[in-house]
Amino acid sequence: MRKIWIFLTCFMLAVNLAYGQSWGEKIIKKAGKRAEERAKQKVEDKVNKKVDKTVDDAFDEAGNAVKGNKDKKDKTEKKEEVKVKPVATKAESGQRMKQGPRGPVKRTEVGKILPSESIDVAESSGGVLSGGGEISIAVYNVADRSFYIYKDGKRTGPYTKSEMKAQLPADRVKYVNANVTRKVRAFQKPLQDGYIVEEGKKYGPLEGELYYLYENEDKSAFIAVVYNMNAPLAFVTPLAGVVKTDKYMQYDLEVLTNESGKVLLLSIPLTSTNPQKQMEKQMEYNQIQMEKMKPIIDLTKKMQGASKEEQMKVLADIKRKKEELEKELKEIAPEQLVFEKYIYTLDGKGYGPYAKDAMICFSRSGGEHWAAMFNGTLRIDGVEMQVPGGIYPTSDILWISPDGQRFALKEYDKIAFSDGKEYPYPMHVTYENGELIWLCMENKESIVRYSLDF
Repeated sequence: MRKIWIFLTCFMLAVNLAYGQSWGEKIIKKAGKRAEERAKQKVEDKVNKKVDKTVDDAFDEAGNAVKGNKDKKDKTEKKEEVKVKPVATKAESGQRMKQGPRGPVKRTEVGKILPSESIDVAESSGGVLSGGGEISIAVYNVADRSFYIYKDGKRTGPYTKSEMKAQLPADRVKYVNANVTRKVRAFQKPLQDGYIVEEGKKYGPLEGELYYLYENEDKSAFIAVVYNMNAPLAFVTPLAGVVKTDKYMQYDLEVLTNESGKVLLLSIPLTSTNPQKQMEKQMEYNQIQMEKMKPIIDLTKKMQGASKEEQMKVLADIKRKKEELEKELKEIAPEQLVFEKYIYTLDGKGYGPYAKDAMICFSRSGGEHWAAMFNGTLRIDGVEMQVPGGIYPTSDILWISPDGQRFALKEYDKIAFSDGKEYPYPMHVTYENGELIWLCMENKESIVRYSLDF
């Protein structure tokens, strides 16, 4: 029975391989079309997938790309250009040690709520700039569908929604989102005889025809990124002039700014391989691969109507040729595109490489300081921070101290600080005048206000 099953399986695979349109042919046609429109189309991270499997998984790994020798890059500096390489921040800057708050943590128990009550975070106040710093907690009682207010340890009410708002300080500080990161809009513009011309100044010469201009709202700063898939990334800022790297860009770049709009960050995935040349190599490889598959395809045809003994001989030949072909293909396979994220600032400095999905953000409390989070690590201004055990930074709910030395992270069950201290999950967080304030529910009934100089 086992031999019959093998025979039937091999026969069906032989028919598919012999008479069906090959996957490789489809890819070649598709890649050719992309090559014609490459000035507008996005180059994918991977331009080829594995070919269909043959008998005994003949090509299960044949299409895998391996790294080859990288092309040598021309590192000649020009007088009009500022050449900046991406910086390995951890190696150069080291790891910043844990930093505690600037002052003691202050704890105030506001009061206790009933089991039927829940805090109305949108209307509660943490006590900053609220009627002289008073703490006003608005709650909703599901038992009588009314609102109540806890103030100075006392409970008043019931109130309707409109009545409750009238009881609260008009200048109360509500919940403030920690993340103030904004994306800057891009404008596509043509190069003028190989130069970027902005604010009456020429930058270049540069290779390409188009560039993307990112400006802040008051037009006091900009980043102009040259659009050229055949040349390493080049961009311009008023402070750094022309900045050239030795890596190639991908389309999903973005420029980020902070709350004031004064800071601009270029966040961009880069690769050391020319994407266009790699695609051409991949197309050539696909053609070679399909040609070299033909002898094995011909062998599978011999199994049709053959005796069991002949089928076993064919299977042995296929296995041998499969191993030979795998070795041969691995030696000529083009390397895969590997993109990693880099960050560039207005002064032309580069930070990276980071994971391609690294989260980049500004904090409301952190001013011009920026953070990068990926693979359980946290970097502030490119410097890796020492993260307390049990904390895995993945959220943009992050507060950075104004000096960039400390941080606080809101996690699913707590708020954690850079010195290792942890507190119950905060329902309400506010940063104002150098003070971080948060409200917690403890023992399912006690409302506690914490604050510290941040």
